[in-house]
Amino acid sequence: MDAKHAGQLPVAACTPSQLTELFRLEKLLVERRAQTDRLRAALELTRRLEQQLSLQQQRIKRKQQQVSSRAYLVEQASTLVDHRLARHAEQRRLANRASVAIQKTCDLVSRQAVALRQERIILEDLRAMLAKERSVKMTQVMEIFDISTDDGGMWCLCGGMRVNGEGEMAAAGLGAVCRVLDLAARYVAVPLRFPVVPRGSRSAVCVVNGSGIVELVPLFVTRKGDRFVLAKKALATDIDQLLWAHGMDGAGDALLLLPGLLQLLMAIESSSFAT
Repeated sequence: MDAKHAGQLPVAACTPSQLTELFRLEKLLVERRAQTDRLRAALELTRRLEQQLSLQQQRIKRKQQQVSSRAYLVEQASTLVDHRLARHAEQRRLANRASVAIQKTCDLVSRQAVALRQERIILEDLRAMLAKERSVKMTQVMEIFDISTDDGGMWCLCGGMRVNGEGEMAAAGLGAVCRVLDLAARYVAVPLRFPVVPRGSRSAVCVVNGSGIVELVPLFVTRKGDRFVLAKKALATDIDQLLWAHGMDGAGDALLLLPGLLQLLMAIESSSFAT
């Protein structure tokens, strides 16, 4: 008797053997239901495990992507570090070369400093010799031209030659002043503002006119008497210029040419002025 018809038979109408079979079938049915429930639970657990596995795989994939991105960044950083190291090595090499060049330059400067000190000593000796020679020359000039006052208290040079007035004697005296002034300017190496042209009694002074043209203004009387006065003022300015070069004040007066010239010669003779 199968299980389908066993449940339909009344218990009272069943034989003992049938009851036993019925109980066995019911027990088997319960076991089958229990197995089905276990299978369903197992299937549900499997489904959940598959979901968890899928989530875990997704997480692993994201982690792999992150690791891949970080690995790329690390690779880029490594490349950058390599470039920086190479650049640093190049800069260090250049720095070493520069250090060697600087050391060579320092050695050269040291050698040149010794040479410069020696040349400076020679230059100072030459300055002293030049000052001494200039002093001797100025003494000779003062002895030759002999600027002094006569018995009447008037300034003159060369034993009685005066520069005040308008005659030939004054022209010759101004020519002598031009000669002395030209020598003094040469000895101290100072260019005159108004260059002189010593020609005896026909000497002149170079003056720039209003048109910017250099012209010779005579130190002797011509038909234009005002030019003679202008020449004497230019001569006085030249004397003052050389006095200023020695730290002395000039007279600024054309009537005091000889006193200013004597003061200039004495200053050059007594000083160590050199250029």
